[in-house]
Amino acid sequence: MTPQTPRPRDPAPLDPTRLDLTADGAPIMWTVEETAAFLGLTRHTLDVWRSNRSGGPVYVKIAGNRIRYFPADVRDWLIAQRRGS
Repeated sequence: MTPQTPRPRDPAPLDPTRLDLTADGAPIMWTVEETAAFLGLTRHTLDVWRSNRSGGPVYVKIAGNRIRYFPADVRDWLIAQRRGS
């Protein structure tokens, strides 16, 4: 029997009061391209981070291979990347 790769720590539950909503109340979710543009990264970088589980913002996988990001999660991840000099 081969040892299983440990799963990354599950993200904290999403606080529904922090969701960005559309006018009709649906949660806003960014595509990979929108998330990359917001962060100033390439789509490839986000793809590599997801495939390697080597970091990056929490994402949602919907219906097959559709990847989406909640803006609140992306902002939280970005703030967590701050480092002192």
